[in-house]
Amino acid sequence: ARFPVEARLFVQGIKVMGSASNAPLQIPLSKVFQVGDHDPIEVHVKRPAVFKGRVIDEEGNSVPGASIQVWAEKRWAIEGISGKEPTVTGTADANGNFGVGGMPGGPFVLSATADGMFAVQRAMGGNGFGEVLENIEIVMARSSMIQGDVLDENNNGVGGATIEVGEAK
Repeated sequence: ARFPVEARLFVQGIKVMGSASNAPLQIPLSKVFQVGDHDPIEVHVKRPAVFKGRVIDEEGNSVPGASIQVWAEKRWAIEGISGKEPTVTGTADANGNFGVGGMPGGPFVLSATADGMFAVQRAMGGNGFGEVLENIEIVMARSSMIQGDVLDENNNGVGGATIEVGEAK
């Protein structure tokens, strides 16, 4: 790859994004590039891990179009953290089948989301660079709607209240 360099550009590192043909990679560099520098930088990447499987509901029916998320993290590193971006994403086909790549070797958590559903069974574990993990099954269940009113001590409606649903603390 080639990219333009401004005079005296300090580069702290190079980040290679994961794809179907390579695992993601970060290389610390700490180098000042000058206009006219022509020494090439070689980057050696590894084959990505690939995950293949199916998203189903509790009755075994396909969940077409489910969004697949895979994090290159241990389970406890992502649970309870909202907004942590997955390492790679994908989409299940019309039969609920999916295949996602671009993952490094190491720990992973694989989950899915779909409108009106949540994952009750996810996949997690460890994988190697270039490894293909197949027959992964993600099970989804229908979510329920909670309805109600927020009232003060006089049974008057309270506007602007923030509601959190989850485990009691």
